[in-house]
Amino acid sequence: FNIPLPLEKKEIPATPEKGKLLFAGTIEERKGVLYLLEVLKILKQRQISFFCDIVGKIYREDYYRQCIDYAEKNDLTDVVEFHGFVSKSELDTFYKRAEIFVFPSQLEGHGMVITEAMQYGLPTIAFNNSAMPYTIKNNIDGILVKNNDTTAFADAIEDLLNHPEKRQKLCAGMKQSIANLPGEEGFEKGVEQYYQILRINR
Repeated sequence: FNIPLPLEKKEIPATPEKGKLLFAGTIEERKGVLYLLEVLKILKQRQISFFCDIVGKIYREDYYRQCIDYAEKNDLTDVVEFHGFVSKSELDTFYKRAEIFVFPSQLEGHGMVITEAMQYGLPTIAFNNSAMPYTIKNNIDGILVKNNDTTAFADAIEDLLNHPEKRQKLCAGMKQSIANLPGEEGFEKGVEQYYQILRINR
């Protein structure tokens, strides 16, 4: 059964900017930010026009320094910016301006931030691991790529940037996913059904 999410089941109007990528999450190894920077390096080498905002609290200072060093050594400082922790209203602005949500996390119990991105009509590209396939329906409301395959991740970003019709198709899928978000009533029913199954199978 699904855990109810504290989100309103509605779309939020947005005005995405062409080529604008967004990552939101804590800056730590589990979130895969170094993998994201590798992806951005590939995109820049291909001369793709983009800019990536990385938003989130610095959870591990040593990991953050690794990310900054990597960006500087690979000439990425003109295409990526770390913003650190921001207010809810500031994060709202980042969501509204983005065209694609990029989420290279290595381990998630539930992709809450992905569901938030969906509300803004933001297609998410993520690695296929942990809870990702339970949150993203591949090629329906987002895109899953082979775990830790940065080339495949870059390919997916480039494909969406170059084919707006695919982005619109994913947006249509997201609308359905948002409409199907479980509420508290559905959660309680799911729990009841789950324990009924346990009793039957004893």
